[in-house]
Amino acid sequence: MIKKVNLDTREKILKTAGRLFSQRGYFGVSMDEIAKEVGVAKSALYYHFENKEALCKELMEDSVKELKKEIKGVLEEGYTPMDAIFNLIRVFLDYTLKHPEINLLTSLDISTDKKLPITQTIIDLRMELIRVIRETIVSADIVRRRTRKYTFLLARSLVGFVLNPLLPKDMNPTELSNHFMTLLFSQKKAIPEVKTK
Repeated sequence: MIKKVNLDTREKILKTAGRLFSQRGYFGVSMDEIAKEVGVAKSALYYHFENKEALCKELMEDSVKELKKEIKGVLEEGYTPMDAIFNLIRVFLDYTLKHPEINLLTSLDISTDKKLPITQTIIDLRMELIRVIRETIVSADIVRRRTRKYTFLLARSLVGFVLNPLLPKDMNPTELSNHFMTLLFSQKKAIPEVKTK
């Protein structure tokens, strides 16, 4: 029973820290504030996590791991390449809405010291996510006859688009996916119809 309580408390700490980090940024949140929001003593927080950096690192590693699994699932749905990229965007946006802490991937290193271990962790996780997206794009044959640089830029653009803090909050993931597809494939011919789940 004690292990169950400890796991529940740990999950609550991670979820609360993720919400606070997404609202105020990593440096705008203290361990005191996290403990207060969770409703535990600060010592209980330190029982589960050595420090704020360790808490953030576990939170982000878990989030990226789960997102990567969802991204890889896009290819298993057996759609056309256009459907795959549309669903990739939709999955990414859905995940961002449910796990707002993922936005730290684009916001943490903008003005922070690159020598801080948490900053390097975030940069490494972002590059790992871009690599997974790039592999997904290549394996879905979305960018047939395109260069590796094009594929990398597409993956990086997708991450920047989805994690953009200025995106309208009232748009649903399907609408945003359609907008990205329009931007990506804006030509005189019509955008192909895409299938969603």
